[in-house]
Amino acid sequence: MLLFFLKGLKNQKWLIISALLTVAMQYMYSSTFIFLPLLGLVLISIFWKPLFTLMKTNFRLFAVAFVVLVLGSIIALGQVASVSEAKQSITVFSDPTNIDTFNHERGAWNEKNIVIAKLWFNQYFYFGRTVAVNYLQNFSPGFLFFNAIHHPWHSVPGQGFFYYIDALFFFVGIVWLLKLLVTEKTPNKRLLWLLIGWLLLSPAASAITVDAPHATRSFYLLPVFILITALGVLPLVERLSRRLFNLRLVALSFVTSIYLLFFTNFIYQYLAVYPTQYPLSLFPGIKLVAQYLNQQGYPGPIYVSNAAGSVYLYVSFYGSIDPHLVQSIAVWKQPDTVGLTNVEQLGNYFFVDDTTQKADGALWVIQAGQPEPDGFTLEKEFKNSYTQNVEWRVGRT
Repeated sequence: MLLFFLKGLKNQKWLIISALLTVAMQYMYSSTFIFLPLLGLVLISIFWKPLFTLMKTNFRLFAVAFVVLVLGSIIALGQVASVSEAKQSITVFSDPTNIDTFNHERGAWNEKNIVIAKLWFNQYFYFGRTVAVNYLQNFSPGFLFFNAIHHPWHSVPGQGFFYYIDALFFFVGIVWLLKLLVTEKTPNKRLLWLLIGWLLLSPAASAITVDAPHATRSFYLLPVFILITALGVLPLVERLSRRLFNLRLVALSFVTSIYLLFFTNFIYQYLAVYPTQYPLSLFPGIKLVAQYLNQQGYPGPIYVSNAAGSVYLYVSFYGSIDPHLVQSIAVWKQPDTVGLTNVEQLGNYFFVDDTTQKADGALWVIQAGQPEPDGFTLEKEFKNSYTQNVEWRVGRT
């Protein structure tokens, strides 16, 4: 989108392509609805002069791109409105736990010092501090390089989101970027300001949610981080080449070798270590379980444990259950405190959290670490092929 926008500053027809891609982005992830408007303001503030010139020289083409962008965004927003509304429940402003904590702390300070309570513990300062802390955590070394959040969906053991060596090059890139901005003869300063604006805006969607920092909600940090890191490689390579008797190829080979070492370590962590530490929240072995249940064709009730973890998704996918069937016959639970819900019943499948309830004549699928119901007779165990630990137990009552 940005590439075609920049090309469109010289040839207006590319602005239409940029507008279409901007609309398409809004169907990809909900954080786009926060990031894109902010980025649009940055683009207008930086490139308002060439945009104004384009509008005067070819108003018709400029108007077409503008209409495509506005109408397309309205349609996109309308089509994904239900998803966006569900996401509102996970913001720091609507999370019940966060609101409860705010009310408790404000009440406690009201009794101690009403002036401090009104000045420091009013809703604007309280939630503003929360958002500010969340925002800064997106740039913390623990989040970027050490994966300190340990989110099972976003992490590989022993591996951060970026390599340790990236920290050095990113720092050099930022310093060089700022140096170029204050240098009078630097061409294309608008592009440099765009990088700065993009970098500062990238954590916006993650900052207002309850579980920040969050990898997918901070996804727009990834491209700009890589670009600035690449900018940091250039001056270091140039300096190394001068110290090595202008052997630029040697310097590049040295940097490349370092990255190959980090990449090799990542491959090892991902392919060798990760399978042995597969978190239970990702339901290791569920594919084999779902396929086994399909083969058995058991007509009676099948109780599957860990409903709160959305296990129905895995059973439906690996069990090749028709999505249209899921939409038509699934019985849903009541939404939880953040508005999320799970399937409670799907045909003869029952997804439960309480595995001790009585259910005669039922087939039970119980994840490791959960208790068995009375009268449970083990039929088959499914083990982790790496650790040989039992992940699932299938039996009857």
